[in-house]
Amino acid sequence: MLTLPGTKNTRFQFTPVPVKFEKPAVPFLIELAALELGMPRILVADDNEFFRSGLKKLIKQHHDWSVCGEAENGREAIARASELKPDVILLDIQMPRLDGLSACRLIRQKVPASRVLILSMYQSLDLAQIAADAGAWGYLSKNLVSSELISKIEAMMNHRLLRSI
Repeated sequence: MLTLPGTKNTRFQFTPVPVKFEKPAVPFLIELAALELGMPRILVADDNEFFRSGLKKLIKQHHDWSVCGEAENGREAIARASELKPDVILLDIQMPRLDGLSACRLIRQKVPASRVLILSMYQSLDLAQIAADAGAWGYLSKNLVSSELISKIEAMMNHRLLRSI
């Protein structure tokens, strides 16, 4: 019980409430800073953990960008995109639970401001057109070297559509 100065016999009960953060504090603060600074926020969605990890490292080397989340299947990509509302989504074309093209269609409905970049091992103009029809801003081969991938992402962030195989 606390008695406040300048009050007569008024007592207040103070009960500390434990606070539980759903996200670790440091990544959350980094994400908050990214929002405040207007840094492009990128969601990485790929079922291959090694490729996903490599993409995240590549993106983090670009100091003006922030990885806001990741997903390992199409359904998770839709959920994370709806939750995080990233500026850019790097989306593998072939993932479990829901393929990247179907996920792209649903993401574009739920988060129309996000720009989706489809990544694929397949070098196909037909798939690039199908990706565009699904609402993707671009279609890139996973075989690109890192500097090319960075320049393609920058081009997309500057509102240029991409078709690169």
